Amino acid sequence: MVDAHVHIERGPYEIGWIKRFVDYAIKRDIDSLYLLEHSHRFMEFSDLYAEIAAYNHYQTNWFSNKLNIPLKNYITLINQARNHKWPIEIKFGLEVCYDERHEDLIYRLKSSFNWD
Repeated sequence: MVDAHVHIERGPYEIGWIKRFVDYAIKRDIDSLYLLEHSHRFMEFSDLYAEIAAYNHYQTNWFSNKLNIPLKNYITLINQARNHKWPIEIKFGLEVCYDERHEDLIYRLKSSFNWD
């Protein structure tokens, strides 16, 4: 069985946190996990969300608390996890909000790493 939409955002970007997801998956006969993170977590995507964040005070606060992680932190974790021997298949990706006005940004950041 595959679970193709899992976010790890509520914990640290550490192998031990990934292991907890793997252990949980194994208990439920899941043999493949797709770990994704929302692009609104990463500072490099701030231009994509600038207009939405400026919409009102609530949105401004919400995004200011979200867009605070360097994308390289997630990429470092992915590289560590790919070098680890797991009992199940693990794939990594981004869940990106599409905006045609920011296609170049999305393409550049998407192309900056070998996502699954």
